[in-house]
Amino acid sequence: MKKIYFSLIAALTLSACGGTKEYDAYVATLAAQPEIIDTISTPESYGAYIDSLQAITTAFESAGVKLNDDQREEINALGIKIADAMEARYSAITAAATESADTTAVKSQAND
Repeated sequence: MKKIYFSLIAALTLSACGGTKEYDAYVATLAAQPEIIDTISTPESYGAYIDSLQAITTAFESAGVKLNDDQREEINALGIKIADAMEARYSAITAAATESADTTAVKSQAND
């Protein structure tokens, strides 16, 4: 899982190539991601979110925006926040799935 996070951070950073409008929109989009990540509730929606984030990154890459060092740093910092939020959400989803499976097993045993 950590490889995915690092790949996303690298993709966010490498997508850096300056259109100010494109850069500002991209940074605003990245800054909003932790709140969006908090709404993910299933493994399926988590996977769909990863696809969505990759599409955002690819679209920015294709714009060919040139970044200076400060802009790269800002994108890196946002990438780390996104990765941290994704890791926390993934842990919450897997914990909920485990808890649900444990509850189902207990109910099943009680019915036996």
